[in-house]
Amino acid sequence: MRIFFQEGKKRIKAKLMLTAAVAIPFIILALFPCIPDNLRGVKTRLTPLKTSAGEKFYICPILTGGIGNQMFLYASTYGIARSTNRIMLIESSALNNVFHLDHVQSSPTLCHCIPKKVSIYDCAYDEDMLNIPADINYQIGEYLQSYKYFYKYEQDIKRMFRFRQSLKDSANQFLTDVAIHYTAKLTATNTSAITFIGVHVRRGDMLDGHYKKYGYVLPGQDYVHKAMDFMRRKFQQTVFILASNDMPWSQSNFHGNDIFYSSNTDPKLDLVLLASCNHSITTVGTYGWWTAFLAGGTTLYYKYPAREGSPLRKQFSSDYSDFFYPGWIGMD
Repeated sequence: MRIFFQEGKKRIKAKLMLTAAVAIPFIILALFPCIPDNLRGVKTRLTPLKTSAGEKFYICPILTGGIGNQMFLYASTYGIARSTNRIMLIESSALNNVFHLDHVQSSPTLCHCIPKKVSIYDCAYDEDMLNIPADINYQIGEYLQSYKYFYKYEQDIKRMFRFRQSLKDSANQFLTDVAIHYTAKLTATNTSAITFIGVHVRRGDMLDGHYKKYGYVLPGQDYVHKAMDFMRRKFQQTVFILASNDMPWSQSNFHGNDIFYSSNTDPKLDLVLLASCNHSITTVGTYGWWTAFLAGGTTLYYKYPAREGSPLRKQFSSDYSDFFYPGWIGMD
């Protein structure tokens, strides 16, 4: 009986040891995926990808934040990749639900366990981001919110950010309905003569104490009214399409026969709608920045988005020129 018990203990111990031997490496990789450099980290960092143009090293954007932030990371990484003769890889992105990104290679694993290079500025150009060793792959971030990273490739960026057809159809239908409604009120018939002005009013989360303490400054209703009046003087038959993450505030402060409110609750739908307009009025944030960039035309922006002396203000260049696109018009 004692012999049988001892043999049983030996078999159980052997099974436990075997289970541990199999499980422990997976547990280590799950908890510390980048520690075993001798297994995969070094190979990942030093192995270029084979392309039709030969072998090239790659860079991956660290995609975080909302749509506007991710668009900056995507566009700036593309610009840096082109400027440093690399290819751009992405793991996955919510942007795939908005744009056709089939021209960019994606990989769920190749962006793991490679070094990160982070800009010292969030909203200004950092030339050092182009100083990447030629024989290594990199992740880059974290914000890269300056058009100067991709200015030379502007047309490429606009081709990349092609909206999915279903979203375009929805935006075009909304604008068509607005045009019909507006001209009916004026007893006019030429809907093609309407000039659509996209207006993005960012409030909501920006009202939180954390954002105010960091330095964010929100423009009041006077700025938006002044910007609308500028557009009315500059263009004929203006119609304003207003989208906001604080629609009750917007509806209580902006009225007029030429103002129409977006009924969308999905940010990506408003992005397409505003970008489908002829001209733009923005307040603060990257979301409005991109609606204006993709719309083209005349853009008015609030020129004091950060409180002087605040942590946020230090993330911009001295005159904000690294952030706001050339030709845009600043107002207060």
